[in-house]
Amino acid sequence: MYELDVLRWVTAILVTFGLLLVILYFSKTHLNFRRDNVGVKVRSHTMLKNNASLYVIEIENQRLLIGVTKENMTILTCLEPVSTLDEALQDMSK
Repeated sequence: MYELDVLRWVTAILVTFGLLLVILYFSKTHLNFRRDNVGVKVRSHTMLKNNASLYVIEIENQRLLIGVTKENMTILTCLEPVSTLDEALQDMSK
């Protein structure tokens, strides 16, 4: 009788664990919870003060300089897109 109870518990735990693995697999393959799919990429970040930062972000091949504080977020300017690293280095050397 005791062996049957242990067998039921072990079976219940294995089935529960299997269902959790199936749910995890489904959520990773079919649901898009990844940050990459949003389309916003942070290219650079600089802290100015304790509560103020500058971010260079890229949205759909457009680069923006954004100022961020605790209370506010402001688009400061649109930046020229840099297509390659070589072009960026050439621009910096001028």
